[in-house]
Amino acid sequence: SRPRARNICGMAASREIKIYYPSVSSYKLRDFVYNLHENGVCVVSYDEPKKLNRWTFNGLIEKGLILEFMKRDNRVKAVIWTGRGRAFTAGASFEENPVISVPKAVHDAYAKRGLTVSREDIVCGALARAFLQFPKPSICAVNGLCVGGGVNFAWLWHDYVIASDKSKFMFPFADIGIVAELGSSLLLPATVGFTNAKRMMISSEWISAQEAKAVGAVHKVVPDSSLQAEAMKIAEDYSKKSGVAIDIMKAQFLDSLGGVKALDAATKRELVAMKKAQESSEFKERIAIFQKKHSKKGKAQKKIRSSL
Repeated sequence: SRPRARNICGMAASREIKIYYPSVSSYKLRDFVYNLHENGVCVVSYDEPKKLNRWTFNGLIEKGLILEFMKRDNRVKAVIWTGRGRAFTAGASFEENPVISVPKAVHDAYAKRGLTVSREDIVCGALARAFLQFPKPSICAVNGLCVGGGVNFAWLWHDYVIASDKSKFMFPFADIGIVAELGSSLLLPATVGFTNAKRMMISSEWISAQEAKAVGAVHKVVPDSSLQAEAMKIAEDYSKKSGVAIDIMKAQFLDSLGGVKALDAATKRELVAMKKAQESSEFKERIAIFQKKHSKKGKAQKKIRSSL
């Protein structure tokens, strides 16, 4: 079994959350840990540090479960999303046969209500809507490597982004042969500007935390050693603000981009575009190379660990 995880402030973190559909019960998280502090700040951490906190399909489902749990829990006043280890997240794992820990009945019930991803929702449109409609302050504390969809998640779905000076970001989409997702075709140009969005998505170049701050994607860059404490300060400050006002203003700012209707339209277009890209022979060749490369790397790392 995994060693008990520690949260952003070093306290023992939990895996148990309450779920509401199809009936009220408890669920033990696999890909995340969380801890609710006495000050009302809930810290959610990616918890696969040896695999660089890659995105799994199970983890995407769990995001929706966690979000609904925190939305309903009146003790939660603000949220921090972060990662354990040297990576925030290495992005999608492109699993061929994903192992799902979330019970099928639970997944189906949440997906039916638009609260988490369905198997068909490969651009995470439902999650984009759920996060952008989350009524409480959401802070992203980027602690290191951040790749692909993880960049969109960090930069576009939260209310404040703080990054370690060791953080770096990269969109490998044009290298792999996939396209904008998670609502980024709408949200990224609005955040960093039209030309910057194109450059970042197409070039697949690494982006430093300082450059991300310069273009408006990150609000604050701090020394790696102080990231956790600084994120907690911001979250605690936000938790003392008017919850009603924050909820209304978040909706107002989304309305300035066309609201939920525009977001849904964008993710629907992204879904069509993603399917078109993934049906191409070029994508199949590129993803095969990607999977082979990472399979070899994973076997090598496993061999090294087993010899220690």
